[in-house]
Amino acid sequence: MANVPRMPRNRAFQRLWIGTAAANLADGIVLAAAPLLAAAITHDPVLVSGLVVAQRVPWFAFTLLSGALVDRRDRRALLVAANVARACALGVLAISLSAGVKSLPILYATVFALGMAETIEDTAALAVLPAIVPREQLERANAQIYTAQSLLNDLIGPPLGGVLFAVAAVAAFATGAAAFAVAGIALAALPLARPAHQDAPIEPMLAAIGEGFRWFWGNRLIRIVALMSGAVNMFTFAAIGVLVLFAEQRLGLDARGYGLLIAGGAVGGVAGGLLADRLVRLLGSGPTIFLSNLLPGLALVGLGATRSPAVAAAMLAVDSFTAMPAIVVVVTLRQAGVPDRLIGRVTSAYRMIAIGALPVGALLGGVLARRFGLSAPFYAGGAALAVLAFALLPVLTTSAIDRANGSLVETKT
Repeated sequence: MANVPRMPRNRAFQRLWIGTAAANLADGIVLAAAPLLAAAITHDPVLVSGLVVAQRVPWFAFTLLSGALVDRRDRRALLVAANVARACALGVLAISLSAGVKSLPILYATVFALGMAETIEDTAALAVLPAIVPREQLERANAQIYTAQSLLNDLIGPPLGGVLFAVAAVAAFATGAAAFAVAGIALAALPLARPAHQDAPIEPMLAAIGEGFRWFWGNRLIRIVALMSGAVNMFTFAAIGVLVLFAEQRLGLDARGYGLLIAGGAVGGVAGGLLADRLVRLLGSGPTIFLSNLLPGLALVGLGATRSPAVAAAMLAVDSFTAMPAIVVVVTLRQAGVPDRLIGRVTSAYRMIAIGALPVGALLGGVLARRFGLSAPFYAGGAALAVLAFALLPVLTTSAIDRANGSLVETKT
């Protein structure tokens, strides 16, 4: 157990961990229940994948504004407000379902609202962490948080969401609302989390956003990694956007089976999070990122070719396992190197590209599935990831990443 990343022993981090864990449980429930509800309303791959589009469009449209808010407002208050808003959104959906109304527009509106709140919550959580955890514990803290994310968002939440949905759709979304409410209560116990530069004159919002984006775009390493992350997310979600239909029509799974499929894949993410520090030290940053692109590409191809639920779960596990060490490397790089006064805006600019690519991929996957069959997005996405891995191999080397990381830490203010 010596290699398991341990939670830093301070109450502020524990409260942050509990709050993000509860929110991730809610996310996991919705991860299974929302596509199942969409598939119960329509079997059109484009309309089902449109659910991902509705949830992820806010990351492209609003994330820069969210980052600016995080850099000038109390981050604790933003965390609480975002989770309360998500609880309310799911509560409205649960009420409509209890009234017998199953509407795709209402479902789209709900996940859009969840996505908007998530742009604030995720950015604020990343910005809070360096203020409550010493620099030398950031890697472990990130590994602990992302391991909990895989455990609750992908391993426990989806099968729970599938089981609850099989019992009654309203039960799944009401439980998700309750979990978001618990997250808000836990995060309210954090100490005040105002930016360190709170007493400085407040510049106009557009100027503040522009400053953060210029810093982000001017840093070559972070820019390249953001573009890489956007490409990876686009190619991956071309497949994930139609996974619920693939599971039902090709693998023969019901609601419970779909939740267990996602959970089976999450086992890899939990293991990857636990071993992230050790793997990065063993392989180096460059090979870690190379394998995090190549192996998921091969896994997507294998997933598209199989009719076995067990094989499909194993392929998803490979994908999530290899992603975790690279995520820890990239997130720690941003937290350690970006000045506190800019961290919200730089993080939001990064995630605008990285996560904003998700709806593009989901829509592309829906079109491919409608035109060429449900396996097509898996083959196309897997091949693209493999090409990307080799294309970036001479660019994102261990030495290049280490040099840039050292430069970032030296210039931190």
